[in-house]
Amino acid sequence: MGFLLEKIEGRAASIQDLKTFEPVLEKLHGLGILHGDANRYTFLVTGEVKLLDFEHL
Repeated sequence: MGFLLEKIEGRAASIQDLKTFEPVLEKLHGLGILHGDANRYTFLVTGEVKLLDFEHL
């Protein structure tokens, strides 16, 4: 986790990306880390997937 200090080029997630994100969110929830508003626009797909804009830590 960290702060985004530069613009990163990428795209918003699509429904086809969902299966990639589910295990990550489950792992974070198991660690007690909640995002608070996970939606296609809070996942940035570059060559990797980045989860942005956490509301609850």
